Amino acid sequence: TEENCVMVTSEADGQTSRLTARHILIAAGSEPAMLPIPGISSPGVENSTSLLSGERLYDHLIIIGGGVIGMEFAQFYSDLGKKVTVLEAMDRILPGMDKEISQNLKMILKKRGIKIYTGATVKRIEETKHGLACVFEEKGEEKREEADYVLSAAGRVPETEKLLGPGTELAMERGRIVVDSNFETSMEGVYAIGDVIKGIQLAHVASAQGVWVAEHLAGTGHSIDLSIVPNCVYTSPEIASVGLTEDEAAQAGIP
Repeated sequence: TEENCVMVTSEADGQTSRLTARHILIAAGSEPAMLPIPGISSPGVENSTSLLSGERLYDHLIIIGGGVIGMEFAQFYSDLGKKVTVLEAMDRILPGMDKEISQNLKMILKKRGIKIYTGATVKRIEETKHGLACVFEEKGEEKREEADYVLSAAGRVPETEKLLGPGTELAMERGRIVVDSNFETSMEGVYAIGDVIKGIQLAHVASAQGVWVAEHLAGTGHSIDLSIVPNCVYTSPEIASVGLTEDEAAQAGIP
């Protein structure tokens, strides 16, 4: 309701405290995305958080999403001897990485028995006698895969919905807070980093951005180059990269 003020409500007793400071840093993070698919709320559809907090393993898991989260869970379940089917809407798994890496990992995992469909658009999730079924379209043909459970692993969305109080406005773009080159928002003295802003959603990226903001406010100069981001995918074999992909370099006119 006013600049440089944060209202904090305790979950324990419901009491609200008013905190003020010269500078405020928003680092609220993200939560698993809820895809607009009929049947996504059916019992047996998990997200990456609920699947890890559960107490049982499933003999056959369908994973919607072949990005980093989806492929790491695919590797994990496969290593435990379970059947895994991956449905990825893009034309390849790990679409944010170099094509050769994506293609090689796909071949390796398929040899280990993981079924991978790319260019697969999920139309609906149906309940069956023994679990769930995903109905999807691949190359213009409707297909169906059945499993015990479904993991929705198609990215994460920022935790910004309940962040702002009445009358408080920040410039937003597709649910993410807009910031300038120093991570300052449209509200003077309020900064934002990590998954609530546009960019790479990695914990160490958010940490580096936090250091950047602290150094900016202290006026000490910057110790981190935010343009060169190390990235790891915990499949087997593990994948590591740093900096631009080949496609990104080509788009930037770099040989």
